[in-house]
Amino acid sequence: MADTSDPAIQAAIAAVKESFGTILIGFTIATTLYGITVLQTYLYFRHYTKDALWMRVMVASLWALDTFTTILVAHSLYTYTVLNFLNLAADEAIPWSFALESEMVDIITLIAQCFFGYQLLLVSKYKIIPIAVFLLAIAAFALDIKVTAELFKTLSVAALGTRQIYVVGSVVQGLCFLCDVIITGGLVYHFRGAESKQKSTGVMVDNLILYTVTRGTATAICQLMFMALNVSRPNDTFWQPFHQAVGKLYVNSVLATLNFRATATKGSAIPLGRVRENTTSRRGLNDAEMASPSHSQPKPLNGSQHVITTDIKTILHRNCTQE
Repeated sequence: MADTSDPAIQAAIAAVKESFGTILIGFTIATTLYGITVLQTYLYFRHYTKDALWMRVMVASLWALDTFTTILVAHSLYTYTVLNFLNLAADEAIPWSFALESEMVDIITLIAQCFFGYQLLLVSKYKIIPIAVFLLAIAAFALDIKVTAELFKTLSVAALGTRQIYVVGSVVQGLCFLCDVIITGGLVYHFRGAESKQKSTGVMVDNLILYTVTRGTATAICQLMFMALNVSRPNDTFWQPFHQAVGKLYVNSVLATLNFRATATKGSAIPLGRVRENTTSRRGLNDAEMASPSHSQPKPLNGSQHVITTDIKTILHRNCTQE
């Protein structure tokens, strides 16, 4: 057995402990968020069966990718803690699952940011904003493909500390952070404009703004911390918890946005991807009631019922695409 009093061996053991610790902390946070993903996915497919096909495929794909990334991180931990147990030389290699998980997170990020960019494209009169979102998301994804390719070339822990990897990786995280800021700012600006047109929907718009800011802040802060730790501590793995959490946050932000429709309209599940012919409905009216003859024609609303204004309704259930 090697002499553990050797400074070189002690340094190697310390590095391995740090890597195990940060990956395990990140995995604990990520699996908690994954449980929320599963719940939100279930709620979506239970309540929004009439959404456009592309929307349902996107949700299923995000769930599948989120599941796959969780499995990949679990495989990395198993490789380090079981297969390579007491083998410091083997711990210098990066498991293939570690490198692949990074690319899966990038795909999730691209899908989520493009989804919100598309929502901005539908409701914003300034098309430069969604175009900027698309360009930033695609640029970040393209650069991260390069990072993943470099990792697969060597599959070495030392590669993580090279200047090329951490510089390009930091640029990727910076672009994603900027993209999140633009998305959040664009949506808040539009919601504020909607509120100024119709004061009666002020509470609902305030809730939308609060949700939008919370969602954008969570992903933006996570990306910012990921970038800051990657730049300031390139030879450490303190960025791991933020890296593992950010993909889950993006998935949950998309799912929460879709599931928020029922909450925003007091229980009326508005399908996304198509527009109903009847644009005024009573609060809490379900699909079966809408289909009945007694509700085939619009009815006047009394004081206790809720009317969604044209502009807010555009935000919540504008036609996203043709099936």
